[in-house]
Amino acid sequence: MENNQRIEIIRRVITEHGGRMRLVHLAGYLTNLHGSGFAGGYWCGYRSFRAMLEANPEHFEIFGESNTDKSVRLASNRDCSNSEIATQALDMNFDNFMRNHITPESLAELSTMCDLSDGLEDPCVLYNVIRFTGHKAEAEGKVLLYNNMRMFHTGLFYNNTDEVFLLWGYNNSGQPLKFFMRRSCKEAREAILRFGNRVPELVQFPSMQFDSALRIEPEFGHIFDERTARIPDEIIEMLRHSSGPSEEYQNADKEDIVRASRNFLRRLLIGCIQDTQTRLENRQDEAVQFWFRRDDKMCWLIPLRLGVTEEVNLALVLEPSQLNGVPVYRAHTVLALKEAFKCARLLGPVRAEWLRDVWRENMQSAC
Repeated sequence: MENNQRIEIIRRVITEHGGRMRLVHLAGYLTNLHGSGFAGGYWCGYRSFRAMLEANPEHFEIFGESNTDKSVRLASNRDCSNSEIATQALDMNFDNFMRNHITPESLAELSTMCDLSDGLEDPCVLYNVIRFTGHKAEAEGKVLLYNNMRMFHTGLFYNNTDEVFLLWGYNNSGQPLKFFMRRSCKEAREAILRFGNRVPELVQFPSMQFDSALRIEPEFGHIFDERTARIPDEIIEMLRHSSGPSEEYQNADKEDIVRASRNFLRRLLIGCIQDTQTRLENRQDEAVQFWFRRDDKMCWLIPLRLGVTEEVNLALVLEPSQLNGVPVYRAHTVLALKEAFKCARLLGPVRAEWLRDVWRENMQSAC
């Protein structure tokens, strides 16, 4: 290991322990970082370890009255280009970084490297999976931090066995960095050392069993008032032409029509849900599990045929909940099918025909 890498590991350890440590405790902690280059006896004793720290005054300050019981803290005069001050000046929002720096070309290279299929080869779907995997890793505390850089496990594999990590962030000059790396490559091994000899872990998505007998409680206000744009246009046009020759109504916008037809839409949605529940009980349809980022919960997607034909045109989001102490599914929103597919694909290949086939036939060109 190069000396600069050891220095950064020591800095990270001191930072994690409140910015200062007794030398004897620091030395003992470092020798327990297996494989990190701090093997027992490496420093040839306390004095050599202290001498190494004192030889780097731009990084460390030794203090304390007793010569045999000194402590160390991070130097306050170190160039801030590689410090937390620099981190605060950069935009470390992952969504913004993805939007600005993850290109279709880089996603195409990743898709080729991992030989992706089952919809994941689509750059729009892959983009969504990488983004939400990053958020799930953050929710589980599995994003590794080092100065202005972050690293997490993408959940993808090269040749089915070699884990693929994403390292993203900025160098000391503030230039963006992004690398999709196989764990076995030289760059990944160097990054693991840089991050304190830590390896990103896979995120976990708990498995659940869908209960088709549970009551579904729709939140009509959110679905109709806040997600008006997702109501199929064929329903809006049918309502527009069923309300008489009034020119004012014929030219009304979607929100006005939904507001005027709320009772009909409510009955229509209840009927569609009942129809879907029957299909789920008869195994003609299949509920699809997905991760709901906002609440960090596992939820379900079920199909809605909210139109004139028997074609599925929306997905209803079901969140396991309770009402008066009784288990229910809270139906709090609807998703367009392309969004539903992207959410479901995060957990693995989508097998439910109602969602898989619609994506393959109609949605692949839409992002």
